[in-house]
Amino acid sequence: MDGKFQTVEAVGQSEYGAWLVSHRRYGKLYVASDKISVINGASGKQLMQYVLDHTKAGDEVVLDLQNIASIDGRGLAMLLYLNKRLAGKKCTLSVANVSPAVRKILWITEIDRLIHVEDSGDGPVPESDPQHFSFSLNEAPAK
Repeated sequence: MDGKFQTVEAVGQSEYGAWLVSHRRYGKLYVASDKISVINGASGKQLMQYVLDHTKAGDEVVLDLQNIASIDGRGLAMLLYLNKRLAGKKCTLSVANVSPAVRKILWITEIDRLIHVEDSGDGPVPESDPQHFSFSLNEAPAK
């Protein structure tokens, strides 16, 4: 491939929900959504199926989470399962444009050790400021 973007054929929203592939470049498959703000059981299942249906052996899959404000336990489980399924296809998974809130969740659950989180330049990664995440069991975490 010459490095130019290759647009992937659009798919119907009814089949995959609001997930869409933005482009391929240098063997990377970029997946994003402009309609989903939370990755949960339903949106996570749609995302996983979409990615698995559109990957080829050796692809690097990059999930653009720019519009994702939150991810729940089922969404986290889906990311881990998707990572495992992609590894079986000799593919890799990373996430990009991760909001600070989602980055914290990935850090606290240590999923960032299994799935590469691309630095978006939004400030230090959570590990650089562990005091930011400390709180007592008797008090709610600071917002």
